[in-house]
Amino acid sequence: MNWPTQEQQQELQALRRQGLALQAQLSGSATAGESAGQAALQARLDRLRQEIADQVLAPPPAPLPRPSHRLIAACMSLVLLVGAGGYAWKGQPEAISPEAAPDRTEAMVAGLARRLQQQPEDAAGWAMLGRSYLVLGRSEPSIAAYRRALALRPEDADLIADLADVMASGQQGSLEGEPAALLQRALQIAPDHLKALALSGTRALRQGDAAGAIRHWQRLQEIAPAEHPLRELAVQGLAEARKR
Repeated sequence: MNWPTQEQQQELQALRRQGLALQAQLSGSATAGESAGQAALQARLDRLRQEIADQVLAPPPAPLPRPSHRLIAACMSLVLLVGAGGYAWKGQPEAISPEAAPDRTEAMVAGLARRLQQQPEDAAGWAMLGRSYLVLGRSEPSIAAYRRALALRPEDADLIADLADVMASGQQGSLEGEPAALLQRALQIAPDHLKALALSGTRALRQGDAAGAIRHWQRLQEIAPAEHPLRELAVQGLAEARKR
């Protein structure tokens, strides 16, 4: 199974087009000095940025393959144009391009990192930086960024599960050690957390605990939305675990 699906990719492209249109509107309102309009547009763009980040930049459910670099770079460009501070529309509206080049991604991530040095209490920003570093294949900075986010939001099960996933990617996929402890912690906070259930099931099966794997994946199958990629992973995992 590929992730994102063709339907999800089309949705992401549509979201990106919406974001580019909002960026253009923000540029126009800034030029006209319409502060009230800017605030409303900025709020809409922030929500859109988060939606794109959630879909594209979050680590995909293991062991599914990551999206293509080209798709990631195109969508990340929009996310980081807003997230990197000094918003591009305020001073450089010409920088908004519907075909943002992938090689701009590194610079945008660096800009986000610089902003976070000035705004270190931005947990969502640190999480975005962690996702962005992971996309660029830089696991150590990704882990460090996630740790900063988690220090600010220690009870955030999403961050805990994402950190476990990122750490496992730096251990050749192994979920042993700290990733295992993180997954246990995430499920203590949110017993029905989808990613934590999925990864816990994977770890249990690797440990030879078929009953534990079935327990995690069965619960995941019960609660995951019909089109969620982790639901299919649970179906496949359950079939394998029941053979053991």
